[in-house]
Amino acid sequence: MRRLKSLLCVFPLLFFAWGCKNDAADGDFELSKTKTLATPKNFTAVYDPVNNVTNFTWEEVPSATGYSVMESVNGKISDAVKIIPAATGTSGTVIGYSAKIQSFSYWLIAYNDSEESEITECRQIVTSAPKLAISAASCNESGVVSLEWTAAEGVSGYRVSYKNTGGGISEWTEFNQTLSANVDAGETYSAAVTLAAYAPSIDYRVRAVKGSASDETEWSEPKTVQINLFPPRNIGAESTGTYGEAKIVWDKIDGVTYNVYKSLGTDGEKTLLSSEIGNPASGNPNFTAQDLTKGTWYFWVESCVDGNKKCSTEGAAYTVKIPAPKNIRITERTETSLTVSWDEVADAAKYKVSEISGLFDSVDSTTTSATITGLTSGRSYALNIQGIESDNTEGEISTKEAKTKVSPITLNDSSTNFYSSYAYIAWNQVAGATSYELGYSETDNVSTATIITGITDTYYKIENLTLDKTYYYWVRPIDSFDESDMRYSDWVGGSGITVLRVKNVNLTYSNSKWLLSWQMDGDTSKFKILYCTDKDKTSETTLDTSKAKTVSDTVSPSLSQYDVTSIINDRDDGALSYYFAVEAYKDGNWYRGTTTDGASYWIGDGYPYGEKSQIPSGATSVSPRTTSYSNYGYSSYYKYVNQSTSTSTLTYFSFKAKKGKKYTVYYADQYSNTEAYLYSSSSKKADMYFRCYSAGSNEGSLADSGTYTFTCQYDAYYVVECKKFNSSTYGYFGIQVVESN
Repeated sequence: MRRLKSLLCVFPLLFFAWGCKNDAADGDFELSKTKTLATPKNFTAVYDPVNNVTNFTWEEVPSATGYSVMESVNGKISDAVKIIPAATGTSGTVIGYSAKIQSFSYWLIAYNDSEESEITECRQIVTSAPKLAISAASCNESGVVSLEWTAAEGVSGYRVSYKNTGGGISEWTEFNQTLSANVDAGETYSAAVTLAAYAPSIDYRVRAVKGSASDETEWSEPKTVQINLFPPRNIGAESTGTYGEAKIVWDKIDGVTYNVYKSLGTDGEKTLLSSEIGNPASGNPNFTAQDLTKGTWYFWVESCVDGNKKCSTEGAAYTVKIPAPKNIRITERTETSLTVSWDEVADAAKYKVSEISGLFDSVDSTTTSATITGLTSGRSYALNIQGIESDNTEGEISTKEAKTKVSPITLNDSSTNFYSSYAYIAWNQVAGATSYELGYSETDNVSTATIITGITDTYYKIENLTLDKTYYYWVRPIDSFDESDMRYSDWVGGSGITVLRVKNVNLTYSNSKWLLSWQMDGDTSKFKILYCTDKDKTSETTLDTSKAKTVSDTVSPSLSQYDVTSIINDRDDGALSYYFAVEAYKDGNWYRGTTTDGASYWIGDGYPYGEKSQIPSGATSVSPRTTSYSNYGYSSYYKYVNQSTSTSTLTYFSFKAKKGKKYTVYYADQYSNTEAYLYSSSSKKADMYFRCYSAGSNEGSLADSGTYTFTCQYDAYYVVECKKFNSSTYGYFGIQVVESN
């Protein structure tokens, strides 16, 4: 029988690659050729990991005088040895396996004095480490539990779990740590764990870990630890907010009750305040001491169970101060100040008002009121108010949330608009405001206004207004201050008139048409199109209604544009610019919005190309002369210029021609900047090209010519373009424009 070793670590049951092999090769036994003795039946091999043994059973064989159990560690019968060479009866046991996982194969034969039976079928087992056994367990007064067991072989650590079947910890609970395997196998392992909760007795168990939490032995049998009673820990005392009271708190201990004592000093006589205080359903236990007088009080807590008592060694101190001021209220506030008031406190020589976050310097007051200045508008402040005794001992504190008044609003005039039956009132956001109130009325008196509350946007649409009526409006910000009569900042107001408004009037040229377009605020039954020209309007952007001409006053309300091409193309009146406007009709009146809400068009400079901007930059302006042709030679009628020798330089002149007039343009060299050659003198003909065209067109080409005559069909600007064709000469030249009927 092999030696018994302590198996201290558990391995998973691993089955080796080989199985049982009944090969009758060489061994330490010999098989008979002819077998008359029967082979044992129902041979079994069962491993018991608790006791680290294997138990064998079989049926009795007639005529057998004994039995032999053979064992192999590699599964081969040829390598088997008789582990039990001479067993009697129908069972046997092998004990003392190594503390390592290992596979063993077993066979059985029966024998008598003359022969052996055939070999049974192979039976295989896999050993595992035995359970650990806790040999000692105890708990000290500090709540530390000490456990001991014999260290196992080949393990990486140990895990401990606990429970108390008597209450408090009804389920097995593991400590969230693995103890290091730092003791050699066979030696005593000592573990220390902190008591999770108090109970009269707690069961502990341990298991070995080979490599990971998933590779562990079975749990050991439980070991009961008797818990020594220890005093409550972490005792504290805090204010309840009521004068003369203190709340005592301490850590929970399961299974005990508590006694609470008080004293006016650490060495003073302890007075029992309450006994048999139990644990609450959740959280830590506590007790409120009442009717305490001024001074520093100390409190002790005692744990009790089964007649045993353990009292805290250090008391929790609490100083009772004069009571906190009551009935705290804000009696006045502005954008930069707060006035706080309270009821008088007995024994207070003065009072101090401070801010929890230090947003302002503390203020002392000998009365029951104080004003704090230099604050920020619309900002919240957390005020502390406390009485101060004559010896400067500070009393208990009352707190009060307060907020300075928010600034008045500023109106957003650019986004405020009045329409036919409604108006949009807009204002700018105010810091600290939680909402806004708006009032409106037909009279300039906010006391008559209809008030809208709870507005969170910075605009509001007032509806169901009457057309062509003046309305007054006011807006103020509101904050969350709890004294409702002081929540309001000053009203800020304005006024407006409800109108039908035609806006964004515009004139565009597209597909050879001039189209007047607009947009409409409000409802109308029809539109009117009006215009005036530069001959009858009062300004460039204002329609003179007394001189305006009506194009149509029956334009459908479904339209938003109108073709005015024929008006612009008709030049009979000689107008060079037009101004258009659109009006909307309602209840017998026409409405146009603002007086300047229209569209203007400058015909001017050369129809149909005719914009004045088409005149080349730097062109010299020439005024046409109304005179006979016989005067064309006078140099004073010429507009002259000094031309360089470059043939690429262009010189421009411009003049304004009138519809129906005849114009002749003369061109000639000049002696100097004061006198021109007559064009009739061929020897003095200008060595220049020139052409004449209406501004914006590109008609004609440069020609060596000295005169050009035409009749003007439209009011337009004309351009005279000049260019040298002989670079060897330079000097003065000029033009003269003569107008005739």
